[in-house]
Amino acid sequence: MVFRNLILCIFAGMKYWQLFLAFLFIPLNLFAQQILPLNEKAMHSPYVDSVFHRLSRKKRIAQLFIVPAYSNKSPRFQDSIGKLIKKYQPGGIIFFQGSPKKQLMLENCYQELLKTKSLIAMDGEWGLGMRLDSTISFPYQMSLGAIQDNMLISKMSSQIALDFKRMGMQINFAPDIDINNNPDNSVINFRSFGEIRDNVAAKGLAYIQGLQGNGILATIKHFPGHGDTNVDSHLDLPVLPFSRMRLDSLELYPFRKLINSGAGAVMIAHMHVNSIDSARGVPTTLSKIAVNGLLRSEMHFKGLIITDAMNMLGLAKYYTPAQAAVLALQAGNDMVEMSPDLPAALKAVRKAVRRKEILKSDIEYKCRKVLAYKEWAGLNNYVPGDTTKLLQDLNSNAAVELLQKLSDSSLTVLKQSRAIMNSIVTLKKTVLLELGVNGNTLFADSLGQALKIPVFRLTKSADQKAIDSIKVSLSKFDYAIIAIHDQRLRPGARLNFSKPLLDLTTELAGHAHNMLVFFTNAYVLGQINNLGEAQNLVLTYQDSKPAELSAFNYIMGRQKGCGKLPVSIGTLFHAGQGL
Repeated sequence: MVFRNLILCIFAGMKYWQLFLAFLFIPLNLFAQQILPLNEKAMHSPYVDSVFHRLSRKKRIAQLFIVPAYSNKSPRFQDSIGKLIKKYQPGGIIFFQGSPKKQLMLENCYQELLKTKSLIAMDGEWGLGMRLDSTISFPYQMSLGAIQDNMLISKMSSQIALDFKRMGMQINFAPDIDINNNPDNSVINFRSFGEIRDNVAAKGLAYIQGLQGNGILATIKHFPGHGDTNVDSHLDLPVLPFSRMRLDSLELYPFRKLINSGAGAVMIAHMHVNSIDSARGVPTTLSKIAVNGLLRSEMHFKGLIITDAMNMLGLAKYYTPAQAAVLALQAGNDMVEMSPDLPAALKAVRKAVRRKEILKSDIEYKCRKVLAYKEWAGLNNYVPGDTTKLLQDLNSNAAVELLQKLSDSSLTVLKQSRAIMNSIVTLKKTVLLELGVNGNTLFADSLGQALKIPVFRLTKSADQKAIDSIKVSLSKFDYAIIAIHDQRLRPGARLNFSKPLLDLTTELAGHAHNMLVFFTNAYVLGQINNLGEAQNLVLTYQDSKPAELSAFNYIMGRQKGCGKLPVSIGTLFHAGQGL
C-alpha cells in the first residue's frame, strides 16, 4: 500500500526530492511488518535447512504442537511439564498465570531441555498484566476502541513487544479483532475493540504494527469471528447462523484487512458456521473448508495458522485429543495449541502420516514454516533471559505514563451540563457516593480531598437497611457525584449488585443534579434505567487507578473527554457517540 501510494504520487507530478523525503519519513515499523508472512525463501534458509534435516520425523511433527506452562503452580507440576518438553521436544510453549521472574527462570530451564528452541507465547491482549503479577495491565480492548488516535495503540503494542522480548517470548496471541455486537457475549465482550468494523480493523492494524515492527509475532483472533455469540467456546460449541454475505460484510472484514496488511499469524476459533461448512457440528478448527478453503485459498493467508486451545469444551466435548489433533492438521492448521493429551495426539498424527491420511509433505511444509518464524523471531541466536532488574524494566516510567495517556484518551463523556458541573465543583453542598466498592479508592480520596466533600460507600451486596441510611444522608445535599464501580477482574456486561443497590442506582440516575461516573463495562449502561434523565454521564470502561485518575482530572477541569463509544447501548446511546 505504501509503495503503491508513492508511485501514484510520481504520476501526480511529485518531484524526486519530494519522493526521497516520502521514503525517509515512512514509519520504520511498516517495513518490518511487511516481511510477514514469511516466503518460501525464508523456509529454506541455511538455519531452517540445517535444523530441519537434524529433526527426525517424530520431532518434525512435535514442532507443530504448543504445550501449556504456568509459573504459579507447584514444583511438581513444573517438573512434569519439563519432562514432557524434554521427551517430546514441542515447537511451542504458552505460559499462563504466574510471576515474571519465576516464568523467565522456567523459560530458561525449559529451553535448555530443547535441542531446537521453542516459540514462547502468551495471551497478552492488554500486555503482560493479563497473565503476570507485578506487571502493567494496559486498558482492555473495549477501552482502546474508544480512543481516536490510533498511534497510541501502536505505541502501546510497541511497549508490549518490548516487554515480551524482555521476558524471552516471541508470540503474542493478540490482538482480538472479533466484532462484538452482542452484549450477551460472555467470552469476547470487553476484549473486543467494539462493534464498528472499520474501527476494529484500524485498531487491530495499529496493534500488529507495534508488535511485528518490534519483532513479536502478532496473532489475530478468533477466526472467522467470535463477536456475535452468546455461548462461551470454553464451555460448548457456539453456532453462528449467519449468511456468507453477512460474514463477508462484518465478521470477516477485519481479518481480510489485516491479512492484506501483513498479519503474521491467525488463531482459529472453536465454532460451527453453517454458511462456511454445512457438515453438521464441525468446528471451524477442524474444517478443511474453513481453514484450507476460506482462510488459505480464498483469503490468501500464507502465515502461521494456530488453533485455539484444544482443551476448550467447545471442541474437547466432542473429540478425543487424538482425533482433534489429526483433524486440525488435516484442516490446514500449522500448530495445535494445548492438546489435553500430547502423547496420544502425537501418536495419532504419526499413525495418520503412515496411513497417508496426512501427507508427509504437509508435515514437512508446516515444520519448515514454524522454523522460519523461529528464525524471524531470533531463536536462531537464542540467549537465556536475564532476571536482573526484571521488574524495574517491566515497569518503566515511560510505560506508566503511556498507560495513563491511554486511559485519559478513552474517557468518554456521553452527557454534560457545564452549569451542573460548575455547581458540583464550587458549591459546598456536594457529596460523593461510591457504589460497589469495599474500601477507599483513588477516585474518592482524590476528589474528596480536592473538593472537601464527604464520601459515602456501599458494597455490591448492600441491603435495604444500609441503603435507607445512605438516602437519609444524601437528602442533606444539593448535588451528588455517583461513582458506579465493578471491581471484578473481568468486568461483566451486567453488574452483580444486590437488587436493592441496583434499584438505588436506577433511582439516582434519574436525578438531574447527579453526576454519574461509570467505572464499568460499557454494556452496564443498558442495565440502568433512567439514564435518559441524567445530565452528566461519564464512562471510563473499567475500574482501574488510571481510569479513576482520568475521571478525577475530568471533573476538576484538567482534561476533556476525548473518547467515542465503541458499542451501542440499546437505543439510548449509539456507537461513535461522545462529546
